[in-house]
This record gives sequence, structure tokens and C-alpha cells, in this order.
Amino acid sequence: MDDKEILQQLKTELQLSGKSVISSGKALSTAINQLKFNEKLYQFNAFITGLNKKTNEFQYHAKHKHLLALITWLDRNISKMIKQDEREILDKYLSDLKEHIKVHNQYIDSKIKNNKDVESLDDTIIMKRYTVYFANDEKAKESRKEVEEAKKNELLKKKNGVPTLFKITDKEKDAKSGELKSTKTITANDLNFSHFTRKFEFSNGIVYIIDVYPSGIYMRHNLTPDGKFTKSVKFNGAVEDLSSIEIIEDNIDEEQTNNKENEDDIKE
Repeated sequence: MDDKEILQQLKTELQLSGKSVISSGKALSTAINQLKFNEKLYQFNAFITGLNKKTNEFQYHAKHKHLLALITWLDRNISKMIKQDEREILDKYLSDLKEHIKVHNQYIDSKIKNNKDVESLDDTIIMKRYTVYFANDEKAKESRKEVEEAKKNELLKKKNGVPTLFKITDKEKDAKSGELKSTKTITANDLNFSHFTRKFEFSNGIVYIIDVYPSGIYMRHNLTPDGKFTKSVKFNGAVEDLSSIEIIEDNIDEEQTNNKENEDDIKE
């Protein structure tokens, strides 16, 4: 098989191993029968397998290798919660998880061999990505912050210190209560495959457009004497941007822009 076929085969194997983890995880939850823990276990399993809860398919967003040390950590912590005569249920879950990790790591190795982008995070940071699902709220918040900072630093290092857009958070709040209704997050990895546009149209015909690329944010409008769009104003997150914003010639293909102006709001 060529490299492309090997990657596809591993993706297929990950679908199967992911289903096994979800299935044995449900059996483990039934045996433990603790609502709060079961919710945490489900969220963790969805992460480790890449489960898309809307489509019930497995999408492998983790770009780093998984650690087999996780198996020991889970065994030590979960074995305290399960009856001795149900130990085999935990063993089955850990066995399925171990197999999934092995296939996942083969998949990452294959991507490295083919010069695909992967993450090289410290083991301590990777473990925090796992344990955050079982931690209390305060500890989880602290761990998520550490993981995010590590990923930002790695991305900055890959780009030789040049700032790259890391994440977009799109929030919708209730106009009266201020309650958060939904949150959509777009990551740096998403931006490698899709670019995003926000178009704001006012009742007097004025239009303000924001185009989002990994290299930065481009803003333009038609609030001009002749009604034509201004040149793009680029903000790329560099420190000097705080004191001056670069005015650049529009380097966005007009046809691409026209297509973008017809797109819906930013999607996850």
C-alpha cells in the first residue's frame, strides 16, 4: 500500500477502535452508576476518540500522540469506584482504550512520515489534556489555560516567532438576560482548510467586511465619498500593531471575496 492508502486504513481502524471505546465506556458507566463521574467519562471518551456528538462519527482532532501512561492513571483512579466482581468491565474498557491509543499513534507516525502537521507537546501538558476532564472546575480551568498557552507557544515557534491567528470564539447571548446561548470556536487548524468572512450591512447601504486568514484579519468598508470599498486594513497580532495598523493593497482575489460575501456567518 502507498502512504495515502495506509492513512486511510488507519482512519478506518480508528473508527472501529473509537466505537469500542465508546461502547465499553458506556458499560463502565452503568457499572459505576455515578451521574457526575459518568458525564465526565463520556466527555473524556468523546475527546480521546474524536467523537462528533452531532454526527456520531469520529473525527481525529488530536494532532499529538496519546500517552499509554493514561491507562495506568485511569486504572488507579477508577478501580476505587468499581466493585471487585465487576473488575472485568474496567479491564475491557482499558483494553479498548489502549488499542485505540496504539492505532492513533500509528496514525500520527504516518502523518509525520508524510510531513503532515502534528503537535509536539510535552508529556505533562498532554496528561493535563486528559485529566482536565476529571478535575474540579477550578483545576480544570487552570489546566486548560496551561494547555492552551503551550499550544500557542508551539505554533509561534513553528512560525519562527511570527504571530498566527490561534483561535476565534463566536458567542451568542440573549439580548435581555445576557445569558450565553451558544459558543462556536474556530481553531488555527480549521483556518488551514477554510477562511472566514463576516459581512455587516447597514440600512443606509454601508457595508463593513472582515476577512479572517491565518496570517491576520483584514477589514474594509464602503464608507467613502464614491461608495467604493477601502483598501484592506490588516491586523496580524504583532506588537507593533498596537501603535500602528498597516494599510495594504487588496490582495484578496475579487472572485474569492464575492463568494465569501455570500457565505453564512462563521461556522464551527
